[in-house]
Amino acid sequence: MVGHTGSLAGWTLRGSVVLTATASGFSIGGFNISLLAGDTTGFAIMIDSDDAGSLRYTNATAVGDTAVSNSDLTIYEGYGSAGFGLTTFSPRIWNGTICYSLTNPCATTNTFAPMMTSGLYAGAGANDAETYYWGLSTGFIKANPSGGSGSYSYSWSNSAGYAMTGTSNMKARLFYPTGPTWVKVAITDLVEGCTVEDSVYIDWVDYTCNQPDIWFYEMCNINTNTSVCIAGTRNMRDSVKTGNYVFGPCAIATKAGALAQSELGVNVFPNPSNGNFTYIVMGDADATFNTQVMDINGRVLFTESFTSSSTISSRQISLQGFAAGVYVIKVSSNDASTVERIIIQ
Repeated sequence: MVGHTGSLAGWTLRGSVVLTATASGFSIGGFNISLLAGDTTGFAIMIDSDDAGSLRYTNATAVGDTAVSNSDLTIYEGYGSAGFGLTTFSPRIWNGTICYSLTNPCATTNTFAPMMTSGLYAGAGANDAETYYWGLSTGFIKANPSGGSGSYSYSWSNSAGYAMTGTSNMKARLFYPTGPTWVKVAITDLVEGCTVEDSVYIDWVDYTCNQPDIWFYEMCNINTNTSVCIAGTRNMRDSVKTGNYVFGPCAIATKAGALAQSELGVNVFPNPSNGNFTYIVMGDADATFNTQVMDINGRVLFTESFTSSSTISSRQISLQGFAAGVYVIKVSSNDASTVERIIIQ
């Protein structure tokens, strides 16, 4: 039986066995119960005769103190009693042996493949592996399970209730979501009969313009610092291929061909990257700019300064020696500064 000593109602019979006590100990026997990692379970041993003598118990120190422990189990000192549910005599340690084996009910683990987006689009800023770009992303998400038997089934869902296709396949498609959502996959090991669940948060970004015509794209010409709304996917792709356009509006707007005093804009791409970034600075001509890269604790890990002869400057930095994670790039000049988040994969 398993349970606690507070009351008989707190105990549930999960198995039992009758053993014969002898002068040298109990005969071998038992029953099987399964315990999950972190479980706390009680058990009761009832002796019907005194033939076993001192084999019954050993006086202990305090109920709840550790009687014996290893890396797998801890057995605590408990109660003795005149009978199950009767007056207790505490503390006591049962003189016996518990035999157990370790099993991993589900050895399967999972990682997600990045959200599938065109490499061409990634080079223009639509490059976050966990973001759905409206009008650009395919919406496909792939599970990569490992461990277990290697024979799996899949069940996909999402917290926002958006339509999905291929929900019983290794690769499912989030079909035109209109906002961010958590995507979950339940992976069942068909041989072991166990299931693990994994989830990923998918952010959502809309680069379209001229609503409700969704296949118009807002882009920034990084040479002229001009925001444009490009009609049609083919025209958008041709613009991206020139290397002169990135997705989204320009960080700052032009004013009669010149930038407003003290305005400063920065575009960083590709982001995320392996550590090699290009950043476009849009600010006053003949100004000196100071660039810092900091970790999330504010520690400055990289600095550089440069002077630009025009209102738009392109700079490359290599951070390949940095650990994977989130960093901040800050560009400042005079009284203006801009901060952008960058990710190293």
